[in-house]
Amino acid sequence: MSKIVGFYIRLPVKLRAGLCLAYGLLLTWFSLAPASLVYRLYPTFRYGDKVAHFTMYGGLVLLARLAWPDPRTIRIPHWIIPLAALAYGFLMEVLQRVLVQYHRTFEFSDIVANGVGAVVFWYLTGYGVRAGGKAES
Repeated sequence: MSKIVGFYIRLPVKLRAGLCLAYGLLLTWFSLAPASLVYRLYPTFRYGDKVAHFTMYGGLVLLARLAWPDPRTIRIPHWIIPLAALAYGFLMEVLQRVLVQYHRTFEFSDIVANGVGAVVFWYLTGYGVRAGGKAES
């Protein structure tokens, strides 16, 4: 895994940002495409939908974190990344409520899974922990 991350980090910042944007567009498609197309791709085990939300929004945070590994390069507070992912997930759920003709539904538990995935991956990538292992306030 560290070799993959090392390779990814060595890519130019614009390419990493583009990959993050492409992943966000793919996530938008998964969120808003007709249910008949998307549900064939979801895991079929119990709570597989929630696991998919957790990992997809966690993946978004991971790619954003690796796209800009130094928070000073984007000049925004470091906690904006998981907050933006959570807001994005909330927006996708609201839009699903609007897109009832595609058999999509608003689920609060999906928002929770999105948020938990974003925060967990944020911590796993090091934004939530300072040097010395203490959590940031």
